[in-house]
Amino acid sequence: MPTTTLSLSAETLPDVQAGSVVLYRKFAVGEIIAVKPRKDAFDIDLHIKPEYRYLLTNNSVFWAEGGAKVKLDGNGLTVQASPLARAIKGAISFDNLNGSSAGARLNNKRILYASETAARAVGGQITLHAYDAGKMAAGMPIRYLGIDIGQIQSLELITAKNEVQAKAVLYPEYVGTFARAGTRFSVITPQISAAGVEHLDTLFQAYINVEPGRGPARRDFEIQDTTISDSRYIDGLNIVVEAPEAGSLGIGTPVLFRGLEVGTVTGLSLGSMSDRVMVKLRISKRYQYLVRNNSVFWLASGYSLDFRPDWRGGENRYLQSVYPRRDRLCHAAGHAAGAEGPGWQALPAAGERAERVAGVGHRSAAVMPPSPAPGNAGRGERVNRTPRCHAPGRLC
Repeated sequence: MPTTTLSLSAETLPDVQAGSVVLYRKFAVGEIIAVKPRKDAFDIDLHIKPEYRYLLTNNSVFWAEGGAKVKLDGNGLTVQASPLARAIKGAISFDNLNGSSAGARLNNKRILYASETAARAVGGQITLHAYDAGKMAAGMPIRYLGIDIGQIQSLELITAKNEVQAKAVLYPEYVGTFARAGTRFSVITPQISAAGVEHLDTLFQAYINVEPGRGPARRDFEIQDTTISDSRYIDGLNIVVEAPEAGSLGIGTPVLFRGLEVGTVTGLSLGSMSDRVMVKLRISKRYQYLVRNNSVFWLASGYSLDFRPDWRGGENRYLQSVYPRRDRLCHAAGHAAGAEGPGWQALPAAGERAERVAGVGHRSAAVMPPSPAPGNAGRGERVNRTPRCHAPGRLC
């Protein structure tokens, strides 16, 4: 009988038995010699072949392998089956990992985790609070830019607070980046709206999207309605504009400059007196130079119909958009100091509407109706009108 190289301890016995193989990155390096029950745990004795014992280090972490892995997503059904002998007897895998799970002990023995996810996630537990868990489920992945960085472990109803607490884990290499104040989590599911159809890849499996924060370490978060994970806006310029009402704006609504997306809406809230809506915008670092002291923002919505000789049909533009543009400067006499860009009319006075000249165009309402300057001569004269806007060190 082979000698015992080391012993593991588990609170519950996984699907393994004497004779089950021990794997290092799917390569057989040993076997299970014996399984011994205790009052509060199980001891599993392993034999590692002498030529492979150098693979054992202080960072070695062990977990039980399942018989088969099934994954259902937008790419179809994927089944990763194990060899028949392994599926019948089970197996134990190990690897050398950096993290809190490395070196963990139970009854002075190394811990045998129930799964690879559990082994990698020790030390990366976080709690997500939600008021509706209808779209959440145990095992749901947590993703950032399409990469899995963790998953939901369990859901628990907290009746005293009328909320659902989701216990989740972040993989060790991502804990320092995402377990921070300011990180936002949201559930991504298919959406059908006037703006189009989004997230069809989540028809088979929804997921938790993450927007990283930069604050101090934190382990409790609230599930948000939506998040911004586009890497174009990570280091963008944050500004706040005031609007009389939110209208059709929402988090993720694009900010356009002459039809080109340069930013996005990141938040909506009422002002301190509840007499206005504070719209938080984030402008891509690449286009920050477009935001000046005389920048003007207004709401835009509707359809754009383009008639062409070859009849290519109607072109559907954004139904929910915010258009910023740089107003032209004026001097005291009221004459323009620069030529206005092609296709744009003068900014409207209070109560009027802006209209794009080319084609039918977008009809819009200004976010902050500009106030005419004292002594303004007539409606035909142009004045420098700047909406109220809040940004560190600048007026937009």
